Amino acid sequence: VSIYINGQLLGRIDGEECSLPMENIFSKQHTLHGVVQEVRYWACARSKIELKKWMHELLPDTSVQEGLIGWWKFEEGKGKYAFDLTEKQYQRKIVGRGLKWVDEEELGLVPPTQSWRERYVCKVELRRARLAKAGREQLELIKCPLLCDEYIMRKMTKFHTTFICRNRTSPVPEWLTRSAREVRRKYAACSKEQNETVDCPLGCDEVIMKRNIKSHIESSCDYRLMSCSNPGCKISLPWCRLVMHEKYLCESKWKLSKLNLAIRSRERHSYSVPWIVN
Repeated sequence: VSIYINGQLLGRIDGEECSLPMENIFSKQHTLHGVVQEVRYWACARSKIELKKWMHELLPDTSVQEGLIGWWKFEEGKGKYAFDLTEKQYQRKIVGRGLKWVDEEELGLVPPTQSWRERYVCKVELRRARLAKAGREQLELIKCPLLCDEYIMRKMTKFHTTFICRNRTSPVPEWLTRSAREVRRKYAACSKEQNETVDCPLGCDEVIMKRNIKSHIESSCDYRLMSCSNPGCKISLPWCRLVMHEKYLCESKWKLSKLNLAIRSRERHSYSVPWIVN
């Protein structure tokens, strides 16, 4: 099991198995001290580039063909069940001690991912509405954070605490906090930049030299994009999950007709062991 936070690999747990398919969301034995906006359930591993790209975005319509088998947005607002947004239509029960639904106003935070109900709303208009709301919040009167007993507008907090507040402290210039050794270390690191090892830009967790990035992406990276070989399918997928897509998840007319032909052939013959779909 690999654990990622904001697209960065935190660590791995060897020998740990997850019970699949997932029967419940969360656990009856353990409690999560936090807020969960959504749960995404994939049939294949995601790269850290994909995690960073889509962690604050709604998934595209082709996600089911790429391996998405469950997506719960928790926009019901009440109840003990969450409904899946994919074509699989899984309904899962939410369990755990102290479970409580919270909304944006109660939480005091704007959800990082757009609401499913807003998927057809123009992103420009949605951003304008949120900026207008943020602008109104900047005009609110708040107490000075340095406890000078004055009420100021939120947008004037930094100016007030730096130049006007009687409880302000003189800021320390940046050049006084940097030693000569740190400056020399910075320039030395810049001169050796070309010989440094970096993570693969496609997210395959390989550590490579910067000068070898191009050849790695073109020939050996597991997440290099490849086109589906089935006729009529125009989807490009990472190389590591292309075989699964071509064999099980492709929805091109050629693949579906081939699958239907196999199903009709099985129906005409009797077998002692039932066939498994796909």
